[in-house]
Amino acid sequence: MRPGELGDSAPGNVAGEPEGRMITILIPAFNEERAIGAVIAGIPNDIAGLRTSVVVIDDGSTDATAAAARHSGAEVIRLNTNHGKGAAMRHGRSHAVA
Repeated sequence: MRPGELGDSAPGNVAGEPEGRMITILIPAFNEERAIGAVIAGIPNDIAGLRTSVVVIDDGSTDATAAAARHSGAEVIRLNTNHGKGAAMRHGRSHAVA
């Protein structure tokens, strides 16, 4: 993924994409600084003709997970303390549908 592509909600970047529609991929992460970049890089720019947006929910990491995810082009939601995978996903979902 190229930095700057993710999180942009402007429609029309993928041929045949319904206007304003995209797939948001939520990734909860806790102390994944070393792995998160490869995970994000493995996500295609579009799926089934819809552009993808990657949101990493940093669940209170004590390493540089958030910085590594941003560097890889993802949008990052940072939680100050670890709440667990379920809570991280709820935060991400609330953000995605807002």
